[in-house]
Amino acid sequence: MAFKVFNEGVTLSLDAGDELKKRNYEKSLELNKKAIDKFVETLKVDSMHKLAPSALGHSYYLIKNFKDGIFWFEKAISIDSFSAINYREYGLCKMNLGDIDGGKLAIEKAFKLDSSKEIREITTSDLLDIGSLAFDYGKGYEKQGEKQKGLGYKQFAVGVLLTAHNIDSTNLDLIRKIADLTKELGDNQTSKIFKDKIK
Repeated sequence: MAFKVFNEGVTLSLDAGDELKKRNYEKSLELNKKAIDKFVETLKVDSMHKLAPSALGHSYYLIKNFKDGIFWFEKAISIDSFSAINYREYGLCKMNLGDIDGGKLAIEKAFKLDSSKEIREITTSDLLDIGSLAFDYGKGYEKQGEKQKGLGYKQFAVGVLLTAHNIDSTNLDLIRKIADLTKELGDNQTSKIFKDKIK
C-alpha cells in the first residue's frame, strides 16, 4: 500500500516538474500540493518509509515553502546521511531563508558525497537564480521606500552569488552578474575585480 501511494506521489511530483519547465506555475503548484498529500499519506501507512521525508522536502522546496522543506530534509538526513541530494536542497532551503553560512555547510557536505561536475553546475545555476531574485526583491523594497530592507536583500543577493562563484569560478554569467550588481551597490572595487575576470 505504502509503495503504491508513494509512487503516485512521485508521478505527481515529476509531472509538477514538467509543468514548471513549461512555466505553467499554477498547474505545477497544484500538482506539487497533490504530491505532498500522497507523501504524507505514505507516512501514515508506513511511518518508517525511508524515501517519503526526502520527497516531502523536495516538494516543499519546489513550492518555495523553505521552512517545511528544512524540517523534512532534516528528517531525511537523519534516516540517510549519505544522500548528496538531500544535503544540496537542504542547503538551498537555508540559503533562501537568508542563512548563507548554514546553506554553504550543507552544500559543501553534498559535494563531499557527490564530487560530480553535474551537481556543482546545477547548484551554481540555482544560486544564480536565488541571488538574482533576491536583488530584484531588494529593488522592489527600495521602490516602496524601505531602503534598509532593500539594501539588506541586495547585500544578501551578492553574498549568495559569491558563494556560487566559490563553487564555479569559471561561470561567465555569474561573473558578469556579480560585476554588475556590486557596481549598482557602489562597491566599485569588487565590481572591477570581477570585470577584470571577464577580459
